Amino acid sequence: MQLTSFKAMRRTLVASSVLFSTFAGLASFTGLARAADFPERPLTLVAPFPAGGAADVLARILGKSCRNSWASRW
Repeated sequence: MQLTSFKAMRRTLVASSVLFSTFAGLASFTGLARAADFPERPLTLVAPFPAGGAADVLARILGKSCRNSWASRW
């Protein structure tokens, strides 16, 4: 009975090691998929509420800070 539980525990350990190794290998390739420059073209920020409201003011503030940090046209 103890031998069976040892085999099951070993199988679980091997399976989790293989799964961890697979995810670690895939995570190492994430740097290759990065875009060269962001944004490549002008972005449009849409506030789905009327002008002058809180959402409009927040969108304008967000747009201004993004324009300054990304140094691109919006």
